Amino acid sequence: ATGGGVLYGCTAFGMTGFSVTETDHILSAYRNWYWKQVGIEKPYNISWIWNIPELYKHRHLDVETFSALKEGCSSLRKPKNDNRGAGCLPRVAPIALYHKCPDSNKHIQLAAETAALTHGSPLAWLSASLLVHLISRTIYAGCPKGDYLCGYLWEGKERLFQQFGNKQELQHLFETVDNAILLAANKKDDATNIARLNNGRRADECLGVAIYCTLRYPLDFGGAICAAANHSGSITASIVGQILGAKLGYSHIESKWTDSLERRDVILEIADDLTYGECDDSKWISKYHTCDFVM
Repeated sequence: ATGGGVLYGCTAFGMTGFSVTETDHILSAYRNWYWKQVGIEKPYNISWIWNIPELYKHRHLDVETFSALKEGCSSLRKPKNDNRGAGCLPRVAPIALYHKCPDSNKHIQLAAETAALTHGSPLAWLSASLLVHLISRTIYAGCPKGDYLCGYLWEGKERLFQQFGNKQELQHLFETVDNAILLAANKKDDATNIARLNNGRRADECLGVAIYCTLRYPLDFGGAICAAANHSGSITASIVGQILGAKLGYSHIESKWTDSLERRDVILEIADDLTYGECDDSKWISKYHTCDFVM
């Protein structure tokens, strides 16, 4: 939904020169998804992905996200809740593909705004911003601190301080990240170390566990995923998959992790559009303007 919202917005701007904010388009995509989950028919879609039958299946969604979509979403300036769970994290990864983070902090700001739609606590949306920066640098490299995970985190912490330095929650997030880095270097077992990160219950802790697992198993996609899933849960495992998948590349992930992935073709199509797409052909227009494309 996040990817569809971003691409619909960039297409609208490319065709008309006018667009509402990217966050507004992303919110519209989330509402599309919510309406379909609760059986409400609406007269429009903002992406071709809503033509896919699987999106009409009822999904398990964390309570905080579902409640926020039902009761009215928050924003950075006007939070309507204090949600600080990890449910906001998996949704922001498409921003890292589309915004390639050279010198601008646009990707960091958009990630924060997107996460804040459902999670009003700064701990949650700050964690989402750092995750997006980490994934974007992992994919596109070019980090002045060095092209390795700790270099990306170092730069990301500086970028977040530039953008949100007035938020006292930054210190807590940075302490969690630093603790995860230290724990990954010791010789204790995963269960003990991940327990020190509170098993990833909050967004910042979930990110900390994901960083720990990625550093602990830098070339072992399966080992990192299993450590996260066994000791923290499915959301943390998905974050590990995003970070380590960006590092290793799709072709270097064992087929047992990808062959049974539901609608893998759609996921790859949107990922390619976010990374390489140009909104100047008829197929693109049918995807993100008329929204009548069917795969």
